[in-house]
Amino acid sequence: NNTGQFDSAFKVNYCTYGCNYAVNLYAEHIIDSIQDPTSPWLVADSLSNTSLQLKWDSANNDRITYLIQWKYQDIASLWTYYQMPKPLNETSIIISDLHPYMTYLFRVVWVVTVKHTFPSPASFPITTLPSGVPSQSPSVIELTSPSHSTIYVSWKELDFTNGPLIHYRVSIIDVLAEQHTQFIKDISPNLLTYTFTSLKSQTLYEIHLSAGNADGQGPITLINMTTMSPPNGK
Repeated sequence: NNTGQFDSAFKVNYCTYGCNYAVNLYAEHIIDSIQDPTSPWLVADSLSNTSLQLKWDSANNDRITYLIQWKYQDIASLWTYYQMPKPLNETSIIISDLHPYMTYLFRVVWVVTVKHTFPSPASFPITTLPSGVPSQSPSVIELTSPSHSTIYVSWKELDFTNGPLIHYRVSIIDVLAEQHTQFIKDISPNLLTYTFTSLKSQTLYEIHLSAGNADGQGPITLINMTTMSPPNGK
């Protein structure tokens, strides 16, 4: 039995080695006959707020197929394969389901075999057209009451603004006041912090944060904060 198991394992290993050798030989033959892949480019008049068309130079070999990878330019991200049913034989593709006003990089991956793939250099950055209000509400980084009459808040820069930001909108309201007077202020989109002043001590406030572009205001972040007690308990 042990001898039979050894013979079977030997045959499998031998076959695997032989197959890998044949695949590598096939790949080397093709690789020797092609140039390096070049960057894809945007097809004229194909850009919209959520889609675009890419084109690239052919490998001039019918046995090579193509896959597309993408990543964000301004957000930390890895190269990701664009979802498609199978590798392409043609040298053009329509990319859809993109975010508005987002800058992307693309590259073409030449597929010789599953183990022999060759990515092109990245395309020039491509920014989709703006559309709609911001998709995100500001994500708060810090919320403190530095004194009995102030509240400080800071937030992260938005990734998906869907268009150039016009402002951040900050507002505050005394939650327990009989008459709710809301203070509202629009500040520069370059600012990511704000300090509310002239507040009542030891008071619960509700703070709203949102971002606005030409199409309107995005979703609101709502947070609560209580100011400090007055100095010496006065």
